[in-house]
Amino acid sequence: MTVLRIDRAVDLWAIARELGDSRVALLDNPGSPSRLGDTSYLGLFPQEELRVGHDADPALVFAGLAELARPREDNHEGPSLQSGLIGYLAYELLHGIEPAVPRSAAPTPVGDLAHFVRFAVIVAVDSAVGCTWICGDDDRRVAEARELVDSAPVREDLEIPARATGVFGLSELRACGLEPVTDPSGYRRLVDRSREEISAGRFFEVCLTQEFNATVGADGRALYDILRASNPAPMGAYLRADQLEVLCTSPERLVSVSAGGAVETRPIKGTRPRSSDPAEDRHLREALAASPKDRAENTMIVDLARNDLGRVCQTGSVAVPELCVVESYASVHHLVSTVRGQLRPGMGPTDVIRACFPGGSMTGAPKVEAMRMISEVEQSQRGIFSGAIGWIGDDGAMDLNIVIRTLIKHGDQLSMHTGGAVTSDSDSDAEYAETMDKARVLATSVAAASARTVKA
Repeated sequence: MTVLRIDRAVDLWAIARELGDSRVALLDNPGSPSRLGDTSYLGLFPQEELRVGHDADPALVFAGLAELARPREDNHEGPSLQSGLIGYLAYELLHGIEPAVPRSAAPTPVGDLAHFVRFAVIVAVDSAVGCTWICGDDDRRVAEARELVDSAPVREDLEIPARATGVFGLSELRACGLEPVTDPSGYRRLVDRSREEISAGRFFEVCLTQEFNATVGADGRALYDILRASNPAPMGAYLRADQLEVLCTSPERLVSVSAGGAVETRPIKGTRPRSSDPAEDRHLREALAASPKDRAENTMIVDLARNDLGRVCQTGSVAVPELCVVESYASVHHLVSTVRGQLRPGMGPTDVIRACFPGGSMTGAPKVEAMRMISEVEQSQRGIFSGAIGWIGDDGAMDLNIVIRTLIKHGDQLSMHTGGAVTSDSDSDAEYAETMDKARVLATSVAAASARTVKA
């Protein structure tokens, strides 16, 4: 394994956006170092891939990941990912983990059930240290990657932009060119129905989402330019395969595993919009921190995450070092917790995926019954949204996000989802407003990209 260090942090997105290959995989951390890390990754020169469609047996995903594995010990110096797989898992993989959950009758979503690619070269940028790493076994490909890195501009951290203010509702969404699959009254009825199910003891919490669609002429790369600038997030991604583009600005980690077996998940539950007025923004942050309802939502998911990690971690190792901490992102404040454990001997990345997928913050608790409800009532299958994007290393390490704040583009058709947790204390109007708050930055990015395309 060749591992080159270059004492200059380059802009990986500048390289990725110019690649002509149909397979592009950028795991993007465009801002300053955060609790979620400081490294971005770009896969170059695809070699092998795993593609499992939605009509296939989900068990093929785990079999395929095992087949593509190349167990090795990577160089201790350098980035966490030096060789391995980059790709995504769709939400519906849950049927290969919890077969008791019925399949939704909604139309099949775009994309695959799973798509991972092994690349000849991994280029990594460590923004904290200010360096770039080039890792690969093929000397010719490593030299080609070095040429791309040498000609790339220097990386500059994206600053959090000024926050939008005011109400963002259905009319504003439509002005951006997007149309909901579920009308506002229909979503509110789902919230009310969920509260009835909670009162009946079916579950404690359920995450309801809704889909929005648009037809766009904007190039996906131009759209991602705008989206990442308006909503820089530490677990972002740009994936391209054939006509499918995934434009992700997620702040949420599903699960990470270090080469030494340290496991971490960081569930998000609890949201407030940002404000351009500093005093109002501080008030929103403090109100989120003090909200009994939001803390209850978060704590329920933390308990679920502890149980998930307990399936694969050593007895007594699972702990919650951070509970209900407010973290501020470009468009929203979030309530975030951290759950950690130590992997049991003999367990690996696929075992962790089986234990943790899909993320509890996107299902509810108890997880299986919440997923049953989701399959019954949501008018769209989720596809890549609510799934996971990230990497699985050959040394047994892994880092996967939860796919939120994401645009899925297939040709000129674009879709996105937003959602929120429903508990016994939920108000249907407030829950609908939360989905709109989360939709704002995505929708306005679509509108800006479309306007730029028309002017061009």
